[in-house]
Amino acid sequence: MGVLTELTWVILHLACTAIDMMLVLILVRVVARRWQLTWVHTINEAARGIVDRFLALLRSCWNRLMTSSLSEQGTLVLSMAVLSLARFLICVMAGYLLQ
Repeated sequence: MGVLTELTWVILHLACTAIDMMLVLILVRVVARRWQLTWVHTINEAARGIVDRFLALLRSCWNRLMTSSLSEQGTLVLSMAVLSLARFLICVMAGYLLQ
């Protein structure tokens, strides 16, 4: 394999890792809404900035496309679905690169 292929593979792997980390942080937000656990609350507070920015971006895109607005829980579910789809597409792209 060439250097460019390896570099592309590393970038796709890092993108998948970033998506996985964001999925975990959003899952922590969902758990924090349901149960009052100290360690979950601490992680939620530490990640509030990045998760809130991502959810605001997703909510504004949804409001531009649709007439109805999303609740906070609906935004969390939609964000997990969008991130899972993005990760799946990156894995498919990586599969085609290895062939």
